[in-house]
Amino acid sequence: MTQNRQPKSIDAADLPLSVDAAAATAAYVQLANQLQALIESRALPSGVKLPATRALARALAINRNTVVASFERLASLGWIEAYGRGGTVVSNLSRQIAATSRDRTGNRAARIAGGSGRAEPVGPGVVASFRGAKPSSRRVSTSSPASPPRFDFRLGSADPSPLPIEVWRRACREAGRQLPGAGYGDPTGEIELRTQVALYLGRTRAMRVDPAQVMITAGAGQAIERLAEVILRPKDRAAVEEPGYPRAVRALRRFGASLMAVPVDADGIDTSVLFAQKKTPKVIHLTPSHQYPTGARLSPARRHALIQWAANHDVVIIENDYDGEFRYGTAPLPALGALAGFDHIAYVGTFSKVLSPAIRLGFVVARPNLIGAMSAVVAQTRDAVSVVTQRIVTWLIRSGELERHIRRTRRSYASRRSTMLEALARIPQVEAVIGHAAGLHVVVQVRARTATRNLPTRLQRAGVLVDRVADFQSGAGTDSRLLLAYGHLTEAEIVTGLQVLGAALG
Repeated sequence: MTQNRQPKSIDAADLPLSVDAAAATAAYVQLANQLQALIESRALPSGVKLPATRALARALAINRNTVVASFERLASLGWIEAYGRGGTVVSNLSRQIAATSRDRTGNRAARIAGGSGRAEPVGPGVVASFRGAKPSSRRVSTSSPASPPRFDFRLGSADPSPLPIEVWRRACREAGRQLPGAGYGDPTGEIELRTQVALYLGRTRAMRVDPAQVMITAGAGQAIERLAEVILRPKDRAAVEEPGYPRAVRALRRFGASLMAVPVDADGIDTSVLFAQKKTPKVIHLTPSHQYPTGARLSPARRHALIQWAANHDVVIIENDYDGEFRYGTAPLPALGALAGFDHIAYVGTFSKVLSPAIRLGFVVARPNLIGAMSAVVAQTRDAVSVVTQRIVTWLIRSGELERHIRRTRRSYASRRSTMLEALARIPQVEAVIGHAAGLHVVVQVRARTATRNLPTRLQRAGVLVDRVADFQSGAGTDSRLLLAYGHLTEAEIVTGLQVLGAALG
């Protein structure tokens, strides 16, 4: 039997890491967080050997002590292990479940905010190993083995019901009718796909879009990063929702922004707080269709007020249409781009959610000078989106198969949503469920005596993984509401998983 092969080591230059010297978070914490995310996602699998601290410091142009401190932090949490001359390797991931849950609850807010500014305590053998000295016989202590979770309700998982294979094969055949060109392709994206995106947005979001206003990106996250790169200069102010979308926060910080966190209520971002700020931000990131993560929908009054405010103060609104395709029993609210065009609005969308995260294809609609600036960046870096992938999605849109697939998945998601709401209604400790008019997750308020800080840890021990709203707040978040995603689970898994959750709450 052929076994799946994993790399035994990784070169420092191949790690997608960066350190922002201007960020409020300490450099070693930034680095540790990025490495932990790669390990959690299995991008760095168990047993892979990390680069030497000197090599990684050279690749990132930072002080070696910063790398050492980040390794010490990861080792103290059990994510990596040092073997002296044998190097530093990623720990067995099956042993990190308890540590992950502990980090998501008691320590996550401190990790995001930068913690105390000191490295976590770690055994002397580990410190010596990272610094190149002879290690002592003492080994890093890791979390005790735990049973793997049976039900994962955390946000960000993919739907197990993919595009029908026969449709995918047809799309691939059509995309392969001609060879890709000899160059890197149009940095703005293939004109055929940009045209189809413009037509698609006209059909589904009532937008009047010229293909020249469209740029193809490797997902919504990259679209936000591109916009931040061409709009922001160091120390510019940028506004974000609180709680909000972590990748947008990281992107804006990466390109030097000073962040302004604006609270969210049942009608979306609180515009009264935003408008009362003494300094106007240069850019603001919003998720108005289904606020990430509270599920609120930005009210019509606030939409119009934001549009007028942005025009008056020359602010760019990044409208991230998160979960805009999925609504249940409610009329769609008009996108900001449909209401006001794109002079002060940059509309970001993705096909990753409706097709597969592996597609890594999104788009941004913006005014010509922003599209031109982002295109120039891509032309220089030569990291345009795969032409073959673009042609596949072009055919899926043009043939109508994409919208047929969205209708199928919307029906499936609606059924799973109903199952979740019915199951939650049977749990006595659940006081309220909100944010379920759209999207693929709900927000759950449990009784005060149940909503303790260590609740996610208790649930994990019972075999259930959840996120909290507090996990998406800046600083020491205190919002105890639970976030339960359902789009990636079967109805049977939802019912059984919530029975286990209910028993653990009791």
